[in-house]
Amino acid sequence: MNSSKKLIYIVNLRLPTEKAYGIQIIKTCESLADFGHDVLLVCPFRKNNIKDDFFDYYGVKRNFKFKKIWSPDFYWPGALDKVAVFLKNTISALGLAFYA
Repeated sequence: MNSSKKLIYIVNLRLPTEKAYGIQIIKTCESLADFGHDVLLVCPFRKNNIKDDFFDYYGVKRNFKFKKIWSPDFYWPGALDKVAVFLKNTISALGLAFYA
């Protein structure tokens, strides 16, 4: 009996990232794929100073898929920053939910 599953791991954050949660997410996807599951990691587009290849940056196997979906990424300085973050995250979340 084949117990492998198709899994979509959806995150509303910037990848790759230098933050620890990035490693946790990537290693989880890699491990699930090692167990034979078909894993797709999906995140919104975010401006990123990290230009390295996604898999090379984390040093993981290419045993799962990674997809970025379009999402606005903008910044409004000052008091409007909270509004910009809310709009950006809301639009990204809707896009990610629609993708799933």
